[in-house]
Amino acid sequence: SLPKLVTVSQLKILVWNARSINNKCADTMCLLQDNSIDMAFLTETWLTGHANSTTADIKSYGYVIFHEYRSDYKGGGAALLFKSNLQFHSIQLKVSGITTFEFTSAIITCTSDMKILLISIYRTGPVLKKFYEDLDNLLGVARLRSDYMLVGGDFNIHMESINEHSSELKQLTSSYGFDQVISQPTHINGGTIDLLFDNSNILDHETLHVKSDFSLSDHFPLLCSTKTFHVAQKKPKVIITRDLKRLDKNQLSSDIMNAASNSKTLSQFSNSCKKFFDEMNSVLDLHAPLTPKTISFVANAPWFDTEYKNQRKLRRKAEKHKNKDEYHMTLFKEIRAETTIMANLKKRQYYSNLLEKNKGNMRAVYDVVNRELDRKQENTLPPEPDIPQLSKSFNEYFNEKIVKIREVLPSINCGQIETEPVYSDSYLNEFVPCTEDELREIIKETGIKCAPNDFLPEIILKENIDGLIPILCQLVNQSLSTGSIEGLKIADIIPTLKDIKLDHEDLKNYRPISNLSFLGKLIERVVL
Repeated sequence: SLPKLVTVSQLKILVWNARSINNKCADTMCLLQDNSIDMAFLTETWLTGHANSTTADIKSYGYVIFHEYRSDYKGGGAALLFKSNLQFHSIQLKVSGITTFEFTSAIITCTSDMKILLISIYRTGPVLKKFYEDLDNLLGVARLRSDYMLVGGDFNIHMESINEHSSELKQLTSSYGFDQVISQPTHINGGTIDLLFDNSNILDHETLHVKSDFSLSDHFPLLCSTKTFHVAQKKPKVIITRDLKRLDKNQLSSDIMNAASNSKTLSQFSNSCKKFFDEMNSVLDLHAPLTPKTISFVANAPWFDTEYKNQRKLRRKAEKHKNKDEYHMTLFKEIRAETTIMANLKKRQYYSNLLEKNKGNMRAVYDVVNRELDRKQENTLPPEPDIPQLSKSFNEYFNEKIVKIREVLPSINCGQIETEPVYSDSYLNEFVPCTEDELREIIKETGIKCAPNDFLPEIILKENIDGLIPILCQLVNQSLSTGSIEGLKIADIIPTLKDIKLDHEDLKNYRPISNLSFLGKLIERVVL
C-alpha cells in the first residue's frame, strides 16, 4: 500500500558547516531537535567511515544520515540528515571525474508527483575552472532525476559581493533555474559562503534565518522552511514475530521433547519433513504464537530520562535570553556545557548498565557493541511502496540473470561424453547411514544457523538440540537412503546491496542471499 499522505505546515531545513560532528554530536542533534529540523545539509562532518559511533548516535535521536566521507585523511565530508519518519532514499548520481568538491545526494518523496532531489556540497581550496565544469556535469545529471531540486552546503565562494567567481557561479546555477536564497553572512569573519539553491520556488523566503549567535563552529547555521504541501510519511513498520523472552522455557523444552520422541518418519522424505516441521510449529504456536508488532520511529535516544529532558528545557530557556547581556550569554554557555556533559554521562551509564545486565551473554554484548558502533545496517531496498510488486521485480530480475548466464555457457553434446569408466577403483553406490554421535559432532563443529522460516528459531533449537538429535538423524538417513532432499531446497532470498555507495534503485546492484533450512544444510554436511 502507498505511504499515508499527511499535510504538514512546512518542512524545516538546516544548512550548516559543523566543523566536525564527531566531537559535538549531542549539541548538533539538540540543534536539529530544538528547531524541529526535518532535513539538514551538513558539511565538514569529519567522518572517516560509513558507520561508526557518531552515525549510531544520530540514529538514536530519530534521524538517518547519508554522507560522503574522506577515508584517506581527516576533514571534509558532505552529509544529508532526515527525520526517520519521512519518505527518503539516497541516490547515486552517475557523474565521473568530479575532483573539485565532495557531495552526497538523496530524494525525499512528498507525493507521487513531487520528489525533491537534495544535494549537499562541500568545496574548499582555490576556485578552479574545473569546479564549474564539475558542477555543470552534476547539475546536468541531477536535472534528469527530478524537476524539484535543493542544493546546499559550503561552497567557499563569497556571494555577498560581485566578483569573478560569484558571477560565474550565479550564471551557471541560473542556467538550471536555481536561485541562491541566502544573503546574510554565514561565517564568523563575514561573508556569505554557505549557500542554498532552489530551482522550483519551494522555499518560504520569509522563514530564512541565520543563527549568527551560534558559537559551536566558525560557520553559522541557516534555518529555513519550505512552503506548505503534502509530504509522504512512512507508516510504522508492522512485523509478525514471536515473544521468545517471556515464555516458560522448561515447559517448552518438555513439549518439544515429547513431540520429537513421538514423531515418526513416513514413506516419502518430503512428507516426513513436513510432518516434523508441523509438529514443531504446533508446539511453538502454543507457547509463543505469531503476533503483529508495530515498530515505531525513534524520537529520542534510549537514555533520555526526565532529568535530561528538564536540562534540555533549561538550556533552551537560557538560549532565548543569551543576547540580553554578557551575564546571560555566559550563563547560557555554562548550561549548554552542562547539558552536553549530562548527555555523555547518561549515554555512558545506559550502555554500562546494558552490558552489566547482559554479562555472560556474549551474543547480547555483541549486539550492544554493534549497535553503538552502527555496524548493523538496515538492508536498503529500492523505494517501491508496493512490496509484492518489489518482490516480483527482484524475482524476475534474478531469474533473467540466471537465464543469461546459461545462454553464454558453452553447450555440451551428450553424444561426445565419455561413457567408459575413468576409475577402476571402488565406486560410491550408496551412503553409509549417519549415527547420532556423528551427527552431534558435525553440529558441534559447524554450529547452528537457521533460516527465518525454519521449524524452530535458532535460539530455541540451540537449547534443545540434544533432544532433537534422534529424529534429525532419522530424517538425515531417510534422505541419504532415498536420495531425496525434496522440500529442503526452498530458500528465503534476501536481496542485498553489493556496496552501500551503489544506487539502490538499480536492481543490478543487488546480489541474492539464500537462507536454506537448517536440516537441508545439515544433510549437505553429512554427505561432505
